[in-house]
Amino acid sequence: MNSNYMDLNGSACGICSSKEYVLLFKKRVGEITFEIVRCQNCGLVYTHPFPKYSEERYNEYPTKRYLENEKAYYSFYRPILKEILAFKKKGKFLEIGCSVGYLLKLAHNEGFKVNGTELSKNAVKASNVLLGKGRVKYGYLENCCFPDNYFDVIAMNHVLEHIFDLSKTLRQIKKKLKDDGILFIGAPNFNNLIVKILKNRWKALRVNEHIWHFKSGTIKKLLTKEGFQVIESKPIGPSIKNIFLAIRSMVKKESFLNQNLFHRLLIIQWNILYYLLNWVTGKIGYGDNMFIIAKKIIIRK
Repeated sequence: MNSNYMDLNGSACGICSSKEYVLLFKKRVGEITFEIVRCQNCGLVYTHPFPKYSEERYNEYPTKRYLENEKAYYSFYRPILKEILAFKKKGKFLEIGCSVGYLLKLAHNEGFKVNGTELSKNAVKASNVLLGKGRVKYGYLENCCFPDNYFDVIAMNHVLEHIFDLSKTLRQIKKKLKDDGILFIGAPNFNNLIVKILKNRWKALRVNEHIWHFKSGTIKKLLTKEGFQVIESKPIGPSIKNIFLAIRSMVKKESFLNQNLFHRLLIIQWNILYYLLNWVTGKIGYGDNMFIIAKKIIIRK
């Protein structure tokens, strides 16, 4: 058992702290078998034992892949910004886990004053080249010295599922967000038809990276517990354009190019079928991603 990739100190539910769970299924990654379990108390699905993170793992972040597939990632981020603009059109914009800064660049182009945080040093360097020196800070939110009650928008896209201490992070976000600000969360949606059909072959089931596997209901429970009100929740699937860009990006990868022709054709066929199924399920409200918009619950004295 490789302790670099597993937290061996035990696992508990990130919402209610219960250690009582039921096993849904298992997934093997290399020599390690992870369990996907559901909390018997509140229903949160999580990886057991937890994946383990370290500075070395964050430095393995595939910055080069993001930079080489700029067009594909901008296409991925535009619907996110469109969603945010429906609720907030200007102000100070923070992205937690901003990667190389593509969403922040789009927000900047719309007139937002942008900042970001990131745990990959290489991604911080790349994002500051794109956005300007000092826009993105290395480290966790609580260590980045932003003022309280400061941001109009705080965004986390495919970040929350990686965070060990959910309550601590959301309390920090609540402190930094203005009373009329919004929180955007993008996350894989466990309540989708793909996972019901394919189970451990679902592409977003990255058990060596993702601690939590949210449904809209469990995210709502978590946010309500931490003083937020969900004002929009929607499952989404990929667009046809994003399917094309994802497949084009895949066929450039070294792992794909190292395969023989027969295996390449099989991989392409499988991915086309997978993404088309995902597109169809997205159209009927069971896509494998979801967008959440929330605001602070303000208690007037």
